[in-house]
Amino acid sequence: MVRKTILVNILLVVILMLISIARPALAQTSDITGHWASAQINNWLEKGLIRGYEDDSFKPDNNMSRAEFVAVLNRALGLTAKTKVVFSDVSANAWYADNVEKAQAAAYISGYEDNTFRPDNLITRVEVAKILSAVLKLKNYEDSTQLNGYQDAGNIPQWGKESLNSAIVEKYFQGYPDNTIRPINHISRAEAVTVLYQAMGTVYNAAGVYGPEKDATAIKGNVTVSSAGVNIRNTKIEGNLILAAGIGDGNVELDNVIVTGRTVINGGGAHSIIIRNSHLNEVLVNKYFGETPRIAAEGRSVVGNVTLESPASLEENKLAGKGFDVLKVSPWFSGNSVLQLAGDFQVYIDAKADIELLNGKITMETSAQAAGTIINVLKEATIANFISGASA
Repeated sequence: MVRKTILVNILLVVILMLISIARPALAQTSDITGHWASAQINNWLEKGLIRGYEDDSFKPDNNMSRAEFVAVLNRALGLTAKTKVVFSDVSANAWYADNVEKAQAAAYISGYEDNTFRPDNLITRVEVAKILSAVLKLKNYEDSTQLNGYQDAGNIPQWGKESLNSAIVEKYFQGYPDNTIRPINHISRAEAVTVLYQAMGTVYNAAGVYGPEKDATAIKGNVTVSSAGVNIRNTKIEGNLILAAGIGDGNVELDNVIVTGRTVINGGGAHSIIIRNSHLNEVLVNKYFGETPRIAAEGRSVVGNVTLESPASLEENKLAGKGFDVLKVSPWFSGNSVLQLAGDFQVYIDAKADIELLNGKITMETSAQAAGTIINVLKEATIANFISGASA
């Protein structure tokens, strides 16, 4: 009898311990039930992209500091690379120092003119738009006049107009019922999560295979990959695809994938971004840390205009499709490694670069900005046509 009592007591203790362990995860959503952003907040809580407070609350209507926003964004992007803090008001011992280092390495924060970051300042809507524009490489919709439709458009600082306009056109930001955009208002935790949820869309932050084995599926909105070892298959992405810096030097495979928007490549290493039997509309390569990404088109793949802002190794392997269409070395191109090409390319060079043609046939045109470019042609490669726009 005593033994049974002891056993029951032990079981009760174990059960209570399990309930105690589970409680914080359940209680984190206790103050967002019925909130207008509960779906977005719960989605990101489940993925581990955001966290609540020690009292098990989320406080969705509290405003967010600059340090808090950077921490959330870094976690969503899976950032790990860091650089030394240069801001005078960021102590190495501060809880946010690590995240500021990651944000600096990802080049999406620059701080203020007095060399401060002001981590405890509450972040504004226009500041969030500026950061999003830098991280996601938003297009400049200079012909759009959407900002002019808001009655408080005059309150938008000049430095943030382009970014906020792009974020509105892309539907990441919305105005208020009174026809205001409130650019310098502080952003709440719920608003910040909603903006990031809209901008990043479906987030794959763990290695694995995503998409059906046979039948095709469609995702409405953007997709963000923030981990190496991700394989997306049989999927139509009706939006942008962001291969985030969190991939590091790892690999990602796209197998029978269609991207109707733009593909931004911020990660990947020598073991490649494999594009197999896929159709990418437009690609931007922008990776500054770690290995030079190898981007390989295989099978029936068609890759539209590719813009390089950093070096890459582009290869066409066992193609049955068109492969890479047009390659442009951007005026903002920078990097110390060599741009390698293997396959048939039409290349426009608008910046000084070090290029190595491994094999295939290349048509090349350079602008005056490409002065000083070095082109090394291996014996298995040929330049079919070359037009130089550089001054004599």
